[in-house]
Amino acid sequence: MEIIKTTKKKTTTEKITHQTSLGFDIIETITNGKHKGVALSCKDKGFHPVMLDLPKDWVEKYTEFDDLFNYQIIPKKIEDIRETKIYFTYTSGLMLFNRNRQIVSIPHFFDYIGSLKEKEPRDSLYVKLIKLLKEHPYVLLLEEEEIPYYNRDFPGQYGIRTAKVQLPQNKYKRLYEKYKEEEFWSCRITDDISMHHHCLGIYGDKIDALLKKYWKKETYSS
Repeated sequence: MEIIKTTKKKTTTEKITHQTSLGFDIIETITNGKHKGVALSCKDKGFHPVMLDLPKDWVEKYTEFDDLFNYQIIPKKIEDIRETKIYFTYTSGLMLFNRNRQIVSIPHFFDYIGSLKEKEPRDSLYVKLIKLLKEHPYVLLLEEEEIPYYNRDFPGQYGIRTAKVQLPQNKYKRLYEKYKEEEFWSCRITDDISMHHHCLGIYGDKIDALLKKYWKKETYSS
């Protein structure tokens, strides 16, 4: 092969930052004088601005945090950016905030690890808790399973396979206000929702009373 001609093209790329009143920047890219696109950026650690068009049934379809990005709108120019569609994702803790930086209640998933499982064969206390939780309005899904041999404390032990829980917005916000100054605030919120150890105050007095007994109870080991 013989090279018969070589052409060099000099390109000039300019990035223009537009600050917004909502606390994020719009980065506009211009190459050779032509508009190439925009991106959203935020200087606050862990927060990422994004445009989302959430449908009415997004909670029903939600299976993991990344599902939110199925509804992402990618703006091509500044005029495409709609204030009402702006959200902030906190990806370090898998949390969502609206354009005013108010936390948005999203579903949480958990299983028997750190949550509920039988403490002994035919554990009546566990059975009562599961029954009440399945009837609770915050619990959107609750399935059980026989715990695999590598995690079980005794043969035939049952625990939560999958639980999907979403708190009302006002209760979720109070939970955030309670922990937001702590270093691992998002973990504390998740722990409370999943009934991790001694976390109480989420599901009402009747379930709290049973949880107190449950966590004091020793686990049978075969």
